[in-house]
Amino acid sequence: MSLLDTAADIISYCSASTKRIGVLVLYEIIVSVAINLIGYVYVDKVALLHSNITTPMLTPDVRFGYSPLELDELYLYMGPIARRNYIYLELFDIFQYMPAYVLLLSTLLTTAYMKLHGKVSLLAYLPFFTVICDLIENTSQIYTAYTFQERISLHDPTWLLAAYTGTTGNILKWITLIASIVILIITSIRAALYGKTYKNE
Repeated sequence: MSLLDTAADIISYCSASTKRIGVLVLYEIIVSVAINLIGYVYVDKVALLHSNITTPMLTPDVRFGYSPLELDELYLYMGPIARRNYIYLELFDIFQYMPAYVLLLSTLLTTAYMKLHGKVSLLAYLPFFTVICDLIENTSQIYTAYTFQERISLHDPTWLLAAYTGTTGNILKWITLIASIVILIITSIRAALYGKTYKNE
């Protein structure tokens, strides 16, 4: 059985029960609170102490695109300790946050399509493309943060390529994430108005 088949089976299992969906929602809330708290305490606060400024700079993850120069300025602002902590934060994102949101979004889309048509659309798996883009972005950011050198990185072709790869993944991540949410809202409304009966336990 392929990885996609396994993922489809897991989503089908989760979408068949409102209790399971509730558990996914709860886990997503817990992970979201955790990643924001970790980011604030171990990245933002440490970076503020290092830079002696009062307003934290936005990390690449929450921006819509960024240039290598902006990334260079951010890493200078962070300092070495915050950059190291940021790498750990990105790893937490990869292994905890990403699985949570992709599973929840795909499960909600599957549930909405089942209520509307009685069958699943391929669009229910769009969040998997989002998480692939997110993974590309995060691995690029881990590389650029780990190898960053002041006044050198901006002249390093490999570092620049990683930075451009990261921003491409970032832009595609946000586009597909917003598309998934819009599709979910539209499909849920249509399912409520015109959908077939689909019972969850």
